[in-house]
Amino acid sequence: MYQLNLEETQVSTAMVEKRIAELREEINASPVTLEESRAAQETVREFYSDVASRTEGDWDGFMAVCEKTNHANAVDEIAKLENTLAADLMFCPKRYVVTDTPNLTSPAGFPPSSRVFLQTRVAIHTDSLDNLPASNVELHAFDMSKMAA
Repeated sequence: MYQLNLEETQVSTAMVEKRIAELREEINASPVTLEESRAAQETVREFYSDVASRTEGDWDGFMAVCEKTNHANAVDEIAKLENTLAADLMFCPKRYVVTDTPNLTSPAGFPPSSRVFLQTRVAIHTDSLDNLPASNVELHAFDMSKMAA
């Protein structure tokens, strides 16, 4: 889990890099090919699309099919984490961040409580919403203390 340090000014991606390494180890140790795993993902999707009509016998062997999805799930997670490493990230150490976007986006590998978000075009980090600069765009304030809750 991400350890919050309000003295930080840079985002540490070490935990994301560590997770990618762990996932690559899982993939290398998997006896299931990526093609088999993708097929299992499709089987699971189809199974859940009509779950209401499933009988008790339909569930036999279902967990084994779910296990086969791990390889493809790991590949997908690596792609998301690599996107995080390539993204421009911001750490929000102050109580508020005021942005030009109506939502903050937590990148893969960082929960909102980590206070790490995708960089916005406007990002004012402040402990008070008093005396904000004038802006020709609509600004949105986010209380970081509520993100950690």
